[in-house]
Amino acid sequence: MLPRLEGTEVVKRLREAGSNLPVLMLTARGELPDKLAGFRAGTDDYLTKPFALAELEVRLEALILRSQRHAHSRVLEVADLRFDLSTQQVTRGTRALQLHAACRKLLELLMRESPAIVSRERLESVLWGEERPDRDVLRSHIYELRKRIDGDNIHKLIHTLPRVGYRIAPSDDA
Repeated sequence: MLPRLEGTEVVKRLREAGSNLPVLMLTARGELPDKLAGFRAGTDDYLTKPFALAELEVRLEALILRSQRHAHSRVLEVADLRFDLSTQQVTRGTRALQLHAACRKLLELLMRESPAIVSRERLESVLWGEERPDRDVLRSHIYELRKRIDGDNIHKLIHTLPRVGYRIAPSDDA
């Protein structure tokens, strides 16, 4: 019941864009079909008006705790690719992969954001901050990462979106 767009549509667009942002839908629509539509759109929690502020507070705290656990997860997984941040060990299926530091930084960001697209600018910022190299070194790092991660594997995980960025996702999500 927003002025220009329904709340369920806002949540759908967030999820389609790859956002894992926690969403608590506050609404006057309390019928079961409305609640089901909200959850199917991708909302994490649903609270109908009127509500007690104490209930809103504990629901928000629960959402924040869940999202922090996800954001600080020590093991990232996309399809059969696994990155244990505690040990810095990367595996694809049963095969252990050796990656240099720059590739591990890129991989961590791409996996945290999966299946969303990560812009070249953001990837470069993670590696070099404000002092970007003169040549296209990012392309070399992505090439190396792709060679290690995808190699001879039929199911490619690293995808290039020309003039946009890169993403890690199973081929059927690309």
